[in-house]
Amino acid sequence: IEICRKSLMELQNKIREFKRTNDESFQRLSEEESILTDEIMFLESKTDEWNQPINNSVLKPVVKSISKSYISNTDNTRKEILEFQKFLQDHGGHTGGWSEEDHLLFLRLRNKSKGKITFLSLLRQHFPDISADAMLLHEEWYQQYENLKEKQREAIKDWKATKMVNTCAQTTDIKQKKVESKEDAEKKKQKILEWKRTLQLKKELENKKHWEEKQKELEREKKRREIQELKKAEVERYKEDKLNEQHTKMVLKQMKELQELEQRAAQANTLLKGFR
Repeated sequence: IEICRKSLMELQNKIREFKRTNDESFQRLSEEESILTDEIMFLESKTDEWNQPINNSVLKPVVKSISKSYISNTDNTRKEILEFQKFLQDHGGHTGGWSEEDHLLFLRLRNKSKGKITFLSLLRQHFPDISADAMLLHEEWYQQYENLKEKQREAIKDWKATKMVNTCAQTTDIKQKKVESKEDAEKKKQKILEWKRTLQLKKELENKKHWEEKQKELEREKKRREIQELKKAEVERYKEDKLNEQHTKMVLKQMKELQELEQRAAQANTLLKGFR
């Protein structure tokens, strides 16, 4: 029985030690998670600012806080984030100026105790070198720390929700612009096709007009040649008629002259017979 009792006591001690170590590890990890979460949320809130072009005239030296986040006074940074980061910078970071080990023990004792008096009693037992006023101040600091941290968390949550809405709106706007761009491209394509058809029709009309004008010119040239041929034929006929007329007149004149000669010869013969 004594051996079993000793074994149980040792087991209980090991369990208590394991729980204590596990609580400390869990508290430390929770604190680290809180710090990393704060940094991630703060960096996410700066995404829009970092996406903007850098203006050398407004660059300012950054101030590094204990939480390794950067304090910024730009318009893109939410008020709650700045307040929390400023609080960390002015009040000893995420541990309130205490060592990490003391602060983790403070949190573990705070979580265990259910009343203020019990909590202060536990603190005095574990921190005999720290005054009661310092403990109360650290408690007040921690309450303010949690309050500002919660405000920052809500601000980041609202910012993420707003960003998601804006992203959805931008996505919708981009899709709408793509649809409109596609419609504009289709309209431009139709206009180009219509322009090409109009240009082709105009070219065909011009070719037809040119062909018709050429045909008319050929017809006019044909008529002109025909008229020239007719005029030439008339001139030739006129010349021929003129020659015939002149020849006839000449023949008539010669016949008349011959008749006159014959008449004069007859008269001369008659006169000669009278003299005989």
